[in-house]
Amino acid sequence: MKYRSEIDGLRALSVLSVIFFHAGFSSFSGGYVGVDVFFMISGYLITSIITRELNSGAFSLKHFYERRAKRILPALFFVVTVTCFFSWQWMLPKQLEDFCKSILSVLLFSSNVFFWQQSGYFSASNGEKPLIHTWSLSLEEQFYFLFPLVLIWLWRFGQKKTLKVIAALSILSLGLAQWGATAKPVATFYLLPTRAWELLMGSLLALVSFQVSEKKEKWLAALGLVLIGLGVFTFSDQTPDPSILTLIPTLGACLVILAAKPSNFVGRLLGTPFLAGIGLLSYSAYLWHQPIFSLARIRSVTPLEAPQFLALIVLVFVLAAFTWRFVESPLRRKNLKVRNQGFALLAGFSFILFVFSIGGVWKQGLPSRLSEKALKLASASVYYPPQCPDISDGDAPTEADSICIIGDKSKKPTLAILGDSHAGAMTDVLGEVLAKQGRAAVSLWAWSCAPLLDFEIHQAPKNDKCKPAMNSAIQQVLKDDSIKNVVLVSFWTHYVNDSHQNNEVFESALKRTAQALIEKNKKVIFVKTVPEQKTNIAETLTKKAMMGGDLALSIKHQIDRNAYISKNKSLQEVLSSLETFPGFKVVNTEDVFCKETLCKYIDENGNAFYRDTNHLSSWGAKEIVPAILQHLIKG
Repeated sequence: MKYRSEIDGLRALSVLSVIFFHAGFSSFSGGYVGVDVFFMISGYLITSIITRELNSGAFSLKHFYERRAKRILPALFFVVTVTCFFSWQWMLPKQLEDFCKSILSVLLFSSNVFFWQQSGYFSASNGEKPLIHTWSLSLEEQFYFLFPLVLIWLWRFGQKKTLKVIAALSILSLGLAQWGATAKPVATFYLLPTRAWELLMGSLLALVSFQVSEKKEKWLAALGLVLIGLGVFTFSDQTPDPSILTLIPTLGACLVILAAKPSNFVGRLLGTPFLAGIGLLSYSAYLWHQPIFSLARIRSVTPLEAPQFLALIVLVFVLAAFTWRFVESPLRRKNLKVRNQGFALLAGFSFILFVFSIGGVWKQGLPSRLSEKALKLASASVYYPPQCPDISDGDAPTEADSICIIGDKSKKPTLAILGDSHAGAMTDVLGEVLAKQGRAAVSLWAWSCAPLLDFEIHQAPKNDKCKPAMNSAIQQVLKDDSIKNVVLVSFWTHYVNDSHQNNEVFESALKRTAQALIEKNKKVIFVKTVPEQKTNIAETLTKKAMMGGDLALSIKHQIDRNAYISKNKSLQEVLSSLETFPGFKVVNTEDVFCKETLCKYIDENGNAFYRDTNHLSSWGAKEIVPAILQHLIKG
């Protein structure tokens, strides 16, 4: 094909949009559409190459797949290998284990399926996943494997029928994407059936001949650039993608490819040496940016800021230039010796990556890499499901024998602990203490569900399950006369500050629940929200330990007593209205964790009190459980 520098310029705009989006620059809120534009460009170029070779009788599947391998694999394997080296040194065991799983999915060209099964693309945790961006490469390779076979079969029926079938497939895929954008948004984002239309749009553009006047080309190219800009600067993580709206940037890309020529401004702009040069580096830059950003986030004990990301972006393009010059380019030469050596290197790299990833998964992130101090801290960050399950995962408990008992299971429970995941976080420690005392309790908790009667949790993803689960659990406790004490534990600040309702709704539900329990001669122990830290405590301290530093956090990264009181002001106002309720006691968590000006996050033995910013680790639970039981003794 005749080289078109304006297409490389379009690639440059696409990769820069994606990079600045992943760097967190708010102006590029829709920068992820750069991938949609990449898909369209890819479909156009691949179809142009295949149809040209089909027409000349020179097309070979073997040579096609060989060209794809030479284009994709050398730089990919090089970047992943370098990322492995730094991940080995900097990642926590669970992070390394997940990273190794993602390497396997990359080797199998199924990382889009792997990340679909993990979480949504816009999840905050994805910032520390070095290979999440490879979902698009896997999806393209899946398309490249199928599309030539389909095109060869269709081509025998003529170009017009081929065009009609591809147009029909595009419409079908777009319709599926529009439906899936609301019905199955995560699967729709990652999987080929709902993305194929973007690549097929490029195919349609390659198959259709357009005659456009030079004057019209000027305006169409400008319109295309505007449409791409609309996607990049006005879309957000709330915009359904892919969907009908994704037509805006992809149609824009079609117009640019169709109409941007050296004879008009857009063509000259995109064809400038600067943008065209970035376009040449776009594949390597795309490969490097996410590992660089992720590893920097993993390494840093504080959130990265804009100047740091700008420096990292410069590093991305330095590495991209090196990779393009010394890794991408050599294997694409026609020299047979170089090509054979290149494929031998690819085979070697793939074997090394396979062995490394299998070992990382088998050994669960190779914790032996860490020092004893770092390993102890890292264990606090791992989520261990409580022995009592989340009651909203299945049917709500309806019979007494379905309630999970903790402590001395030979004794009849006299205590119940109800709440959300904050209650789950202290369930096992409470059980251990009660077992030593020869006492038993029932544990009823559900993720993101407040233990209140007839309370709607609007911010919870499973709102429809919370209300029936908690109503059923509380009714069981009310009917059990042997239960004399009820502990309510939750992330109360989350529910009090629910933007969908006012505090009176929460206050009414709490009073209703407390009154129902007290009328049944049960003492209510309300455990206030634990101090919410400003950083992920377990991970931050582990990083500091891995770097050989002390475990002290700077003051600006700790929460103090005054900040805690201010954040929980609304909750305190609600609790003040319950002071007259007999049998209603409050455990002030700030008295446990914030005896000094700053709220403590670690004990004298270096054990972290938190496994993230707000959930207690087992060591943190050991701090608060005595304060809870103290109220029971007094009662």
